[in-house]
Amino acid sequence: MNKTTLIVLTIAVLLSLYTHFIVLENFMMPTFGNTNIHVAIARHIIEYGNYPLQDYSYGGTAPNLYVPLYRILLAALVWTSGLSFDTASRLIVIIVTILLPIGFYFLGRKLFGETTGLISAFVASVPPELLYYTVRPLPQAVGMMLLVFALYFLFKNSKWSLLFAFVLALMHQETAAFYGLVCFFYLIYLFYQKTAYHLMLPALILVAVGLNTLSTYYEDGLNILFSTLTIAVLYGLLIETNKFLFKIKMHLLFLKNNFTSIFKKDKKIIVFTGILVAVTYLSWHYFIVGNLRLWELSQFKYSEGTLVDLSVFLRATGLFLTVFTVIGLIFAFIFKKQRLLWLLLLALSFLLIKNDLIGIKAFMDRYIVYVMIFMIPLAAFGIEKLFSLGTKLDKGFKSK
Repeated sequence: MNKTTLIVLTIAVLLSLYTHFIVLENFMMPTFGNTNIHVAIARHIIEYGNYPLQDYSYGGTAPNLYVPLYRILLAALVWTSGLSFDTASRLIVIIVTILLPIGFYFLGRKLFGETTGLISAFVASVPPELLYYTVRPLPQAVGMMLLVFALYFLFKNSKWSLLFAFVLALMHQETAAFYGLVCFFYLIYLFYQKTAYHLMLPALILVAVGLNTLSTYYEDGLNILFSTLTIAVLYGLLIETNKFLFKIKMHLLFLKNNFTSIFKKDKKIIVFTGILVAVTYLSWHYFIVGNLRLWELSQFKYSEGTLVDLSVFLRATGLFLTVFTVIGLIFAFIFKKQRLLWLLLLALSFLLIKNDLIGIKAFMDRYIVYVMIFMIPLAAFGIEKLFSLGTKLDKGFKSK
């Protein structure tokens, strides 16, 4: 890391500290929810020397389902430093605040290069939903910061991703679930990246589903327009399916003949990372609850979460991030920057925030912030390319 990079990254960190300064201004911290539930468990660890298996919520009658690492971290910080729980909680947020733009720098650099990495470090301070989740002294904040580094090591094919898989699985459930799903979709990318006929069909399916979803939000003219476009895309999908019928058969043959390759070379770490996330969390869940019936959790039974439409999405991400993400995605396709990977991540994002369409109806709006993890480097890439294009146009006019 050269001197210029270090200076720019320092400025990005200072900006992140400025946007998160609210955690120092408020006496009880911007809790909005369950901060003191975690404090209660951390206090129990220090006072009694054990981890309680029953939650202090619900009159102490519910199993302590939250994964334990954040509570243990808070207790360890208080015990070793002598700080109050309030101060230690704020300190954790400050550490997250400092590391978050650094993580986005490394992730952006890995995906698109040095310049995009530096821009990503600044863009990380823009989205309101990301600030909302990382300014609160909660497991989500630590989990999201670790997730950025975990994805960097995953895409780098580093064994460090195994450590992050284990830590995330015991830090925060939703973050661990997202990381595990990214592992699965990234494995698909690695498996099929060298095949030349994989883009058109999934792209048309994704566009058709998106247009059909949009048509449900509007009436009259816009409904007719989106419905007509959906039919047109489905017709195109039918044509492409017939056109590539032979290639689809070859695709299945490729899968059959190369299945064992997922346990070799670059794919092995991805497979074991995804397995480790799942096994670690499921082991904790079974230890606490005594079964693996995840669908019986209240979040699924009572459809916890808000349905996501365009207004909800834009309110969470902000117009700036959304517009530049679209621009970055366009440039990624133009310059052939891992096009299948971005198509798969787009599909994953849509499935998560619109999981009501497949009958899950849980956590929809909560996953918007995880989608931002990839929106930020994409937006940074879009900014870099627009600036580069503007510079070239300016030089061209001056030369004339």
